[in-house]
Amino acid sequence: MKKKISKILLKITALALCTVLIFCASASLFFFSVTKDTHLDESKFARTQNIAVNIYDTTNTPLDKSEFFSEKRYATLNELPAFVPQAFIATEDRRFYSHHGIDLKRMASASLKNLKNKKFSQGASTITQQLIKNTHLSQEKTLTRKLKEIKLSFALEKKLSKDEILEEYLNSIYFGNGAYGIESASKKYFNKEAKDLTLGESAMLAGIIKAPTYYDPINKNEASEKRKNIVLKLMKNQGYITDEQYQKNANSHENIVKNTSKTQNLYKKQIISEICNNLKITENQLKNLKIDVTTSIDKSLDNKINNLLNQDKYSLFGTDNYEVSSAVIVIDNNTKHIISVAGKNCQSINTKKQPGSAIKPIIAYAPAVEYGLINSETIIKDEPINIGGYTPKNANKKYAGNVTASEALQKSLNIPTVKILSNLGEDKAKNFASKLGITFNENDRNLALALGGMTDGISIKELADAYSTFACLGKFAHSNIIKEIKDQDGNILWQDNKTYTQAMKPSTAFIITNMLLGTKNAGTTRRLAGLDCQIASKT
Repeated sequence: MKKKISKILLKITALALCTVLIFCASASLFFFSVTKDTHLDESKFARTQNIAVNIYDTTNTPLDKSEFFSEKRYATLNELPAFVPQAFIATEDRRFYSHHGIDLKRMASASLKNLKNKKFSQGASTITQQLIKNTHLSQEKTLTRKLKEIKLSFALEKKLSKDEILEEYLNSIYFGNGAYGIESASKKYFNKEAKDLTLGESAMLAGIIKAPTYYDPINKNEASEKRKNIVLKLMKNQGYITDEQYQKNANSHENIVKNTSKTQNLYKKQIISEICNNLKITENQLKNLKIDVTTSIDKSLDNKINNLLNQDKYSLFGTDNYEVSSAVIVIDNNTKHIISVAGKNCQSINTKKQPGSAIKPIIAYAPAVEYGLINSETIIKDEPINIGGYTPKNANKKYAGNVTASEALQKSLNIPTVKILSNLGEDKAKNFASKLGITFNENDRNLALALGGMTDGISIKELADAYSTFACLGKFAHSNIIKEIKDQDGNILWQDNKTYTQAMKPSTAFIITNMLLGTKNAGTTRRLAGLDCQIASKT
């Protein structure tokens, strides 16, 4: 009986061993087949790299690279204060000096979390892996990319020492706002060389790289300070700094150098954003590419608009005497190309704001015309109303009585607009506006929509794209600033091929445009009356 059991156990053991061997052989074969063409390229590292992204305006004139990328600087590890690399090791890879490129313990923990969450969310990348990912690979979370990353990480650990890898990492990592590498970031945010960084500043920089946009010290300073304190705590827990050092730096705020100019050439951010979206890469990977980018930007017009924004007569102040932000976007209606993007106290044309009365043609008048509810001469009574407890007022607290739809729109009267939306129905109105690129929050379900009362708001780009549809007889397409991207051998990597949709009847677009043409003579944009051209306008 015992012999029989022993034979069975022996067979089971042999079968298990064979299964393991087959699995290992299959895994090895898969690994080598996937990574066979993947090789380490030292020319992609910071010490030998020159940014080769060439960007041209609409006249094919090269734009200054320094506008898009911070000046190239390289810092050696031995000239940096010890707490600079320590901040990054404590935050990104605490076992950096003990592993061989891959942290198996961390990877196993991340794998368990991925299995539990049923998604590939945890990467467990070491500093070596991050360097490889940022210089050689895409940011996609796939098994194939991970296997290539592992192979190259092992190769890098054999090629360079730990200190050389750490130095290369510090000089290539992206810190946001066009700053690549510790020297550029130090200059960008603190106006000093990296060798002069304080402990708090080092911790802040180490915190940025997790999400450069979210932890941006200039525009998201509170979030950046909180992240800095997390880094300091990690450094304290791992023995790099004392509790006294932690307390001192966690309770102090870093002095961030901000651009003193109120106006910004916002086209820079839009160009970088579109390149990355079109090529499906990150900003950190962009600097490794050798590409030529043709844009639609008109630098001459852009400079003129920025000069106008700088004039005091175009400055607007809120009730607390704080100068409000403003932005300008100019779109060629024939091509849907953005030819100018400028702003004052503004960071992006994609920031969402409450649209106010500018939404009225999109959410009320145009859909009402489209569905046959009104025409330009329809009489609407401007009077006090109460619709389910909603009692809107006109801006001047007065009522005009019977007015045409054209007069109501040109004078931006609130009551007629709310009446139109109430009769039209919010669902119909939102469905129409969505065809013009407007997105809504699920909580946007009330008549305040007629007056721009939105949960999230819309961006100036979304608003401009929607208005451009009226000028194009109802044809909608998203505007863009990139026309073409080529590699330096002339091969096209991306080209603008817009898809147009007929978002409304041509007659609707014509009627709304015609209604808005009268606004500068008899409506809320009378300051434009001196312009010697036709202009459909809305405040």
